[in-house]
Amino acid sequence: MLAERLDKFFFKLKKYIVTQKNGFYILPFVANSPQVMIESLSGIPYNKPDPDNNIITTNNPFTKGTFEYQEIEEGLWLMYIDLDVKKNTSHNLLYDPSLPSDYYNLAFRLDTTDAKIQLIGGHNFQNNSGIFSKPKAQSINFFHKDSKSIHLVAYFSSQWLEKNIKENAFGFYNSIQYFIDSDRESMNIPHFFCNTNTLTEDMASIFSHSIGNANNNKLSLKIKTLELLQYSLFKISKETQNSSISLTEVLLGYIYQPFPGIPHLSKEIGISPSKLKTDFKKEVGKSLFQFFQEKQMALAKEMLSNDSLLIKNISYTFGYENVSKFSTAFKKHHGHLPSERNY
Repeated sequence: MLAERLDKFFFKLKKYIVTQKNGFYILPFVANSPQVMIESLSGIPYNKPDPDNNIITTNNPFTKGTFEYQEIEEGLWLMYIDLDVKKNTSHNLLYDPSLPSDYYNLAFRLDTTDAKIQLIGGHNFQNNSGIFSKPKAQSINFFHKDSKSIHLVAYFSSQWLEKNIKENAFGFYNSIQYFIDSDRESMNIPHFFCNTNTLTEDMASIFSHSIGNANNNKLSLKIKTLELLQYSLFKISKETQNSSISLTEVLLGYIYQPFPGIPHLSKEIGISPSKLKTDFKKEVGKSLFQFFQEKQMALAKEMLSNDSLLIKNISYTFGYENVSKFSTAFKKHHGHLPSERNY
């Protein structure tokens, strides 16, 4: 009983503490569900909640902007986030063990004029892309100083997914079941907005037109959200159906993390470790680790072209706690140290 009370006390304390690591300020909030997230954000001293208009305004040393939200129907929420990033930040998603955590989310990046790299869930969150995350996903995310962060996020519960997708669109559900049953916490949906620009622009316009506008346009948002989800789940089903190229996709899903290891990858793909290594080497011409590190270092070189990014921050981005190890790997692939960025 005492241990449980202490755990609850430290959890309540932890959700208000901002820490710093490798040049990034880590901002915590509780993310069990949209309702809990809103309560958590509303309780932070430097945020100003306006529940009548479903908006939270923030202006602090790290970010400035708004969080707007709308419950579309039971189990389905929409959030529109518009932030100016003042300092390098990372969000620490906390999950209260005493509360349920059963919400999936689909996040879409809308700030198409900002070319700065954003990392979410271990993915390079590019313009015109989406990310599908499972409940309780431990999202690895980085937002760089002076960047613009505009995201549209749809949250839907496991029960809503069962009712609206499994019962009414069984083919879609079977296709995305590959991802749901895998060990992956999130998946990237590249070039997502090819056919949805007008739809997402309309949805963003409802939120950004005026305070409280979303609250007055629930029906329109519901129709557009369901349409967007229908297309997105169709896109995900197409991505997951293509199992012949899923190995490379799975491997690149860990690009902003340390190499996951052969045993973990073989379990996720569903083949033996020896067959995994042999088949990959035969198809690609190099080992899994060589391919993985080559892709990491190519992206690291691209990031180094931005003079405002510190080498230690880039090193941390790719899961290197030791800058010297990152420098050694970088030199192996590019012939010079990252500190010689103008080489």
